[in-house]
Amino acid sequence: MAGCECREPKEHGLSRVQHTFQAVRVDFDLETVAKVMTDIYRDPANVFIMFPQVVRLAVDKLKGKDIGQDIIDNRKHVIEIHELLKKKN
Repeated sequence: MAGCECREPKEHGLSRVQHTFQAVRVDFDLETVAKVMTDIYRDPANVFIMFPQVVRLAVDKLKGKDIGQDIIDNRKHVIEIHELLKKKN
């Protein structure tokens, strides 16, 4: 697109990834969390779960928490948002 700047948003000089990691106080290295996030996103049912939630899910999984119900809850939330947006249009 002409005039479109397609780059990662910055907040206070930090990338979105760095900002999210600071917000959830990640105790794991970026590569480890990214691998778990990739595994979460491998399931097509999870592709619309927003990035910050997937970071939190990945960190929780690395901490040993069962994230199954949290993934289901996030999927439901995405559907609720979609339905609300459809009603507004």
